[in-house]
Amino acid sequence: ETETGTNVDVGVSTVCINPREENEITLAGFGNDNRGYDGILDDIEVGCVVFSANGVKCAVIAADILGWDMEIMAQLRERVERELGIPQDNLLFNASHSHSGPTTQKNTVGIGVVSESYNAYLTELTFQCMQQAAGDLETCRLYKGTAPAENVAINRRRVVNGTMQMSPNPNEACCNECDVIVAKRGNSFKVVLFSFGSHPSILNGNYISAEFVGAARTVIENRYEGATAIFVQGCGGDAKANITDETQTRFISNRYEDVYILGNRLAQDIIRYIDGGKLKSVKGDVAVKVSRFSLQLQKNIKKKEDYVTLAEENRGHYLHKVYRWYYDHYDELATEVPFMLQRID
Repeated sequence: ETETGTNVDVGVSTVCINPREENEITLAGFGNDNRGYDGILDDIEVGCVVFSANGVKCAVIAADILGWDMEIMAQLRERVERELGIPQDNLLFNASHSHSGPTTQKNTVGIGVVSESYNAYLTELTFQCMQQAAGDLETCRLYKGTAPAENVAINRRRVVNGTMQMSPNPNEACCNECDVIVAKRGNSFKVVLFSFGSHPSILNGNYISAEFVGAARTVIENRYEGATAIFVQGCGGDAKANITDETQTRFISNRYEDVYILGNRLAQDIIRYIDGGKLKSVKGDVAVKVSRFSLQLQKNIKKKEDYVTLAEENRGHYLHKVYRWYYDHYDELATEVPFMLQRID
């Protein structure tokens, strides 16, 4: 190594978050609000990396779920600040967006029924993971880089006969690179944190899976002894797992072998980059920046009853149940949507 990275205390932990038999979950994703659960193909997990330098602590928490529920994050922020001393604004939650995990979000439409018992279980396991990571701090050197990842994702929107369809489109934008952060203790790897933008949605059955990102983690951990691999979802947008027919006009779904094929493809891109000596040392302290703001909603909904009208106009379409859901769950019309942006350097 020609450069020495900044010394930062780093702790890491992962915990399996497979549902228990009594949780009675449904799986999230694909606009199906009654998707069953028949078993587990591979383990799903929550991972946490804690960074500490010059009195500043922050944590990245990543789980193999479609998305984090607002109540779960609020509970964890308060408890972690109180019991572990990490400020609430210094906790960055990320979901892999796996379409083969339990439904956890209450504020979304048509993706499954939330199990309160599983959400409570997930909350406790996540705290345990964060607690273990906070107690695992070791002085490390940090390195970063951006690895090419050309054939992992493909755009999923194509106009066919004047209609926008869910179809592979190699000519439109998608993620083709993967950000990597490595923490090393001496010459050994402690953490490989990698971020790539794509929907993990190869599988559409009724089985739990961490999808191709979980497979990528396993390959990376097998390559670097002692390392813990953590995946952070990037900007997936209209990027989907690049598993298509030979003509690239149709996605192929629900072949479990493709989970490993694509996960290994992403992992090998990362491994080639790391082993090629292309990582650069990270210099400086840990810093966190948070910005809160609201976006104004378009005022095309004047009164609550407008949702009923829109629902009827969209009968037979996915939007029908969306508008009905809003009518059933909200007494007042929202005028804005709050956002929170976090940056960890």
